[in-house]
Amino acid sequence: MSAQTRQDIGKLFEYLANAEKIELMRLEKTLFMNFENDVAYAVGDRRIVLIGCQSTGTITSPLRILLYVARE
Repeated sequence: MSAQTRQDIGKLFEYLANAEKIELMRLEKTLFMNFENDVAYAVGDRRIVLIGCQSTGTITSPLRILLYVARE
């Protein structure tokens, strides 16, 4: 792991530790056939979205990211 990556991770944890509100975000099950593989949080005015890697291309990944970003 590079020194820059360590610094970035440290900044992320510092930001999260000082956040006043962290909200878990989920997409509706009906849209994606009951799959709940994403981990997403709203932290202040930022979104942290972790989407599982796919071994093949999938059309739903960009759509899921868009749905998280579009939320208020």
